[in-house]
Order: sequence, then structure tokens, then C-alpha cells
Amino acid sequence: MNCTALLLIAASTLSAAVTVDVETLDGRTLSGELRELSADQIGLRTSVGDEKLPYDALMRVDIEGEETPPAEGGAQLLLADGTQLDVKKFKLENRMFVVDSTGFSMFEVPAAALRLLRFNADQRSFDTRWDELLGEKILGDAVVIRRQDDLSYQEAIIQSIADGKAAIQLDELEAKIPLDKLAGLLFYQRNNRKLGAPLCKIELRDGGVIFAGKMMLEEDLLKIDSSAGGKFELPLDSVEAIDFAAGNIVSLADLTPDQDAWATFIPSSLPRDQLSLIYAPDVRTGSAAEPLELSIGGESKSFASGIALHARTELTYLLPDDVRQFHAFAGLPDGASGPLKLTITADKTTLIDKVLDQNEPTLDIHGDVRGARRLKVVVDFAGNGDLGDRVYLCQPRLIK
Repeated sequence: MNCTALLLIAASTLSAAVTVDVETLDGRTLSGELRELSADQIGLRTSVGDEKLPYDALMRVDIEGEETPPAEGGAQLLLADGTQLDVKKFKLENRMFVVDSTGFSMFEVPAAALRLLRFNADQRSFDTRWDELLGEKILGDAVVIRRQDDLSYQEAIIQSIADGKAAIQLDELEAKIPLDKLAGLLFYQRNNRKLGAPLCKIELRDGGVIFAGKMMLEEDLLKIDSSAGGKFELPLDSVEAIDFAAGNIVSLADLTPDQDAWATFIPSSLPRDQLSLIYAPDVRTGSAAEPLELSIGGESKSFASGIALHARTELTYLLPDDVRQFHAFAGLPDGASGPLKLTITADKTTLIDKVLDQNEPTLDIHGDVRGARRLKVVVDFAGNGDLGDRVYLCQPRLIK
């Protein structure tokens, strides 16, 4: 766990009992009444007694409660750290973005943390175009305008927002533009800006998310410092979950291999870009990706994160300095017969070396990678040539 981003939560007595479900990194699930949120651990009262768990051992904490439908209208705010919230009554003055909301006791964000303010965010047909704009190298702030079925932008300095208007400066021209004439505002962020690693992701019941560097619970009020510098205070009952994976886990599917090599069983004259459609590693990550499925305990389970690997494939990853464990599920999907050989090593230490076939149950792989510099994943043929089968490496993750 990153010591510079400790979860600073003061133990307190809640005014009402709060039931939580806790998932740990080693796969345990506990349910009970929340008793403590201290500087480094959560305390629960379960059916078998009290239990305390350190934050660096947690995957996720779900808080019992009812979902809150997102507010209609307003704007969608995106911060540099990925924090995303719906806002209505807001202003930008003296380089501080302030929101007046009944759901927050405090909502203040320095202008340097702002990335996007999108109006009419319910117009989902423009989602792809907004992603493109966020990816462009815009060398300053910009106002975004809708032109029929497209969005265009004009670079300008965004000075303030007040009374439903954005005050901008374009060269020597200063103007106040009504917000209802704009599709949104883009705020400049340096490409090389480095933010502190988030401690956790706080998921709100209305669909908003906050990437927190610090939190503190005082009675029923959760005080949050976001990774980008925003300060928020909100009732605990507006929080749906606290996802510690952001601070404790690195998904292998999100890393780019240092070396990526694959080859066909029989040499082919087809162009490599065509062969890659079949033989290259198929990385699945994100909500838009089709999940991978493996049978675990006789039941099919879907995984949103994973890699489908055809033989012969060899992937080598450079390991971050602060990881200590590698976890993954591995096996053949339904209908595949194999055999295929899976070998995973951390430097010279073998974590798994196994031939997989239709009779082999899904593997639950745990390995110590402390001090290792490279993780290598190899899928190879194991006797029957190329039958088109692939090994599914599901939820591959590095534990800090």
C-alpha cells in the first residue's frame, strides 16, 4: 500500500447501524455491521464475532442501501484523476470550482484539477466524439460547440463561470457565453502531469465516482480529498461502495507487455496483420469488452478482465516495484479440448507449469512475485497440434 496515500479514517460511532459486505484480496467475503474505520483498518461485527482487516488486504466494501437515480439536467464534471460527478448549481471563481448541492456539505475543486464540464450529458450519441476530444493535444482551455451532428472546439482561456455564463478570453477579445449555447468546456491538463496513486475509488449511489487519495469519516459524514485535489464532504449513506482495487491491485490486462511474441503452428504466407486477428493475444478489459467465461465449481463465471491466449504465445511484463502477489484464474473455455501448456514465471521462479485439457478444472493461481523484475506468460502446444483452442487467463492481477 502506498504510504503517501493512507486512508485516514477516524473511528467513530455511527448514528445508525450500517451493514457492509467486505471482499478481501484472498477471496474471502464477510458481512456484518460496520464498527470502525480507522487509519489503517476496517472493523466489523459479524455473526461469529468482531473482525478487523487492514485496508491493503481489501478488494471492495459494499454498503447496504438504496440506489439514488441520477439527477436530470445539469452537467457532467470530469476531473484529471478520473473523478466523475453530475453537477447543477456551480460556479468557477478565483480559480476554484464550487458546487452548491444538497447531496454535498462541501464540493470544492481547484481549477487545476478540472478536465471537462459537459452539458447535456444525456446525449449519449456524442460519447465517442467526447472521448476523441479528450485524447487530442489541445494546448489550452477550449469551448466546445455542437454543429449539427458533430462537435468542434475553439481554444480560449476560461476565466470564470457564473450566472449561467462562461467568461472567456480569445486573444484580445473577452466575452461571456451562455452555457446553454455550448456543448461543454475543456480545461487544459499537461500530458506529463503525474497525480498521486489513488487509495480507492468511491462509488456513489447516483452513479458518480470519486478517486480518493484520503478519506476521513466523522460520525455519518465522509470527508474526501480526491487524487487531483478536490475536497468533498457527503453523507455516508450516499456511498454505494469503496473499491480498493484502484490502490491495491494492478490489472495485467491494463499493462502493455514489454515483449509480445506469437507464432502459428504451421508457417503461413498470409500477412501478419491478418494472422493477428486469430493468433494475437485477445485482451479484454473495460465495460465495453466481451467478458471471458470459465467453469468454476461446475458453474460458469464471467470475467470482465482477462486475456485469451492462442498457442504459441509468449508475453513478458515488467513488474512494478511495489507488487508482491500474482493472482489469476486460468483454464480452457467450454467446448475446447486442448491440450495446451501454460507456464507462468516470475524471473526464474515458476508460478505454474501445467498442461490443460477438457478434464482439467480451472486453475486458481497464486504466486509470490516480491523482488521479481519480469513476469512471463507462455502458452504452448502440448501434443495435438493446433486445434484452434485458447487458454483463458481471467482476472490476472498484481497485488501491491
